[in-house]
Amino acid sequence: MEIKHLRSRHEQAGKSKGICQLQDLVDNTSEIITLLSLSGRFLFTNKAFLEVVGYTSEELTTLKLEDLLHERFKEQILGLLEEIKKGSSMHDVQVVLRGKSNRSVYLSGDINCRFENGKPTAFRCLLRDITQRRQAENAQNLYYSIAQSNLNTPNLYDFLRQVQVELQKNIYANNF
Repeated sequence: MEIKHLRSRHEQAGKSKGICQLQDLVDNTSEIITLLSLSGRFLFTNKAFLEVVGYTSEELTTLKLEDLLHERFKEQILGLLEEIKKGSSMHDVQVVLRGKSNRSVYLSGDINCRFENGKPTAFRCLLRDITQRRQAENAQNLYYSIAQSNLNTPNLYDFLRQVQVELQKNIYANNF
């Protein structure tokens, strides 16, 4: 009897240690992990998500995903969630949120639905912040466009006008 009791305590300690290790991994990864209710309420978010959007856990209790979705992409993302609710699993989904400071946050990753007894219960999101990558790509495209204008424009006035057009496009793109 004593051996069974010791074995049981040892197994419980191992499970407890495993849970602690898993929690440490989730809390300290740079990946964004979020669990959403079917209505879009935040059931769980890790530290990376809180850092990226700038909200506290307490503030998120009063918000839904729809409140954070960028207006320009809201309908598209909500439509994807409806498809996911039907059983589809979406990979490399691009999501644009508005952080607390109102800046656009670009995320990319996988979203799927948790089912219990055949019914959808929650959305699982594993995303990464690609905001800096998007900014770098936009800057590279701008530099390339300006370089092409420099090569293809016969005079300084036309070149400067083309640079102004490209800069205005870039400013508009960064402010949406």
